[in-house]
Amino acid sequence: MPSLPPFAKVPRLNGNDPDFSLERVCAEAHPVIIEGLLSEWPLFQAAQLGDAEALAELREQSLVERIKVVEAPASMGGHLFYLQGLRKFTFERRVMAFEQFCERLLSLAAQTQAPTLALQTANSEQHFKDFDSRQSLALLPDVPSRIWIGNRAIVATHHDDAENLAAVVCGRRRFTLFPPEQVRNLYIGPLDHTPAGAPVSLASPLNPDFERYPRFRDALAHACVAELEPGDTLYIPTLWWHHVESLSDVNILVNYWWGGAIGGQQDTSPQALMMLARHHFQSLPEQTRAAWLSMFKHYVFDDPAMSTEHIPEANRGLLGTLDEAQLAALRRMVSAQAPGD
Repeated sequence: MPSLPPFAKVPRLNGNDPDFSLERVCAEAHPVIIEGLLSEWPLFQAAQLGDAEALAELREQSLVERIKVVEAPASMGGHLFYLQGLRKFTFERRVMAFEQFCERLLSLAAQTQAPTLALQTANSEQHFKDFDSRQSLALLPDVPSRIWIGNRAIVATHHDDAENLAAVVCGRRRFTLFPPEQVRNLYIGPLDHTPAGAPVSLASPLNPDFERYPRFRDALAHACVAELEPGDTLYIPTLWWHHVESLSDVNILVNYWWGGAIGGQQDTSPQALMMLARHHFQSLPEQTRAAWLSMFKHYVFDDPAMSTEHIPEANRGLLGTLDEAQLAALRRMVSAQAPGD
């Protein structure tokens, strides 16, 4: 493996400090590890006693008999990724009894080379009785949680279109994070055929291939790492890329997404708009694309006041504040002009 400089460490904050503010953390838009948020959770307290006790707590509260899991053979080394050719994956999806899943996780812990087994992004309230009230998070009282349970696994670098708090209840995890602007250096794979819904980087921070992915060296120069112990909660800003390693025989993580499509926001997908724009503008002459880049910057990404302050509010039309009916009409207009319609 090439010699790499050490990654910057994600800073830590005490979530019980009177001066702690999630709003301020989000405004700074940089990953932060928050300590002390989980101490009153029954599931966390059970996990402090051991893996079996944590799984027993979940089994006692289980509302479902069968769950959807992913499983990868031991030969994949925990990687939940593409096989060569990017058409198939290293894992298979299957359905099994939750009781069987828990028993199998504990039995795999005794194996030196075990297959990877994981329940991913399950709705906690649908799977476990009163989960969010029992494991309450005062910072986000109205945001539903998702739960991830499994053994040792490696999830390729990906991003979410929402704010994210990821709470480690059991086991250890390592997150390697990259800011959004490193997208050009991450060699992102297909957008519509992905291991778990989100596009992933084809370059690995664990074994970088700089001959195949030379710009990845620049991405690594901007990476930071979060080493998480039970009780730690990681804040990941919207669209920050993150590579995730589950490092223990039994890992339980609970996460909260808010804002964005993955967080339940009902709106047109920015990614869909971006792809539509890509297919429209890539065929235009270079000078025309450059001109439209200026237009997008002015109307979309710069301060909105720059494009509206000189127009009376009553006459701003599409540049003004739109109600739901006007937004719906705008979406219909865009849809009607989409290629093929």
